[in-house]
Amino acid sequence: MDTWVIFTIVCVAIGFLMFGTAFWGFMQKWKPASIWALCLAAFLFATVIPVIIALAHASSTSM
Repeated sequence: MDTWVIFTIVCVAIGFLMFGTAFWGFMQKWKPASIWALCLAAFLFATVIPVIIALAHASSTSM
């Protein structure tokens, strides 16, 4: 596997762990600011970073 594929998989896994942690924190009645920060970071790791990696890889790969 390519290094970028592994990096993308790790980013998505971290994002889902953060979503799970945010939900667990919500159930444990953490501060809302902490929960929203985890949700925002999870969104970044699960969607934004992998899309940027995919677009960068697709635009640099020749056919």
